[in-house]
Amino acid sequence: MCGIFGSNNIETFRELYTQNIQRGNFVRSVTKIFPGGLKDDIRIETKHDQQLDKEIEENHFCIYYLGHVQSPTSSVRHFDEKTSHPFSLNGQYLAHNGVLDNDRQLIEEYNLEGCSDVDSSVILPLKDKIGFNNAFSALQGTFGCWYYNTKTGCLRILRSGSTMCYNEGNFSSTLLPDYKYIDEGHVLEYNFTTSTFKNVDKFELNATPFFL
Repeated sequence: MCGIFGSNNIETFRELYTQNIQRGNFVRSVTKIFPGGLKDDIRIETKHDQQLDKEIEENHFCIYYLGHVQSPTSSVRHFDEKTSHPFSLNGQYLAHNGVLDNDRQLIEEYNLEGCSDVDSSVILPLKDKIGFNNAFSALQGTFGCWYYNTKTGCLRILRSGSTMCYNEGNFSSTLLPDYKYIDEGHVLEYNFTTSTFKNVDKFELNATPFFL
């Protein structure tokens, strides 16, 4: 079990981390989104940390904070950024909570490259191969994801058989007061002007055996 969460406010983000930390006590990642035009044109930056009691640092240039807390997938696990969330490909970033049942099948069927042993690693290569909605429609199992594209500035959240809720511009794998569940199969996109998520698209749902 893992957890994902996000906010444009550092205090809210720290509180979301506190609420989600029980979902993943192995390593956390904090991904910060920056506006274009800054020095060196850095659009996004991720920091992984296994010292989970350290306060998450604020950056005054950051316009949105994205988080992931991860549990080990086996009894023995060594931290490696290459197999930790978020995964990245061609300027796209994605973090996933859940378990996919058909990741090896998809790798073979679509001849996907650059995938690791972690099931989540298939999602971005699959998206580049067959498109956003088709990729998520093809996944079997459970998933709650955040997705960010540095080229388009698009930030999206979605779920199928995985817990994820939102309140205006914030989202969390842990249900909180005044938050509501994202409808399964719906894609929500963040508006950086109004600081809210809005429903923009849908994808087909596959059978989901349990909730995470």
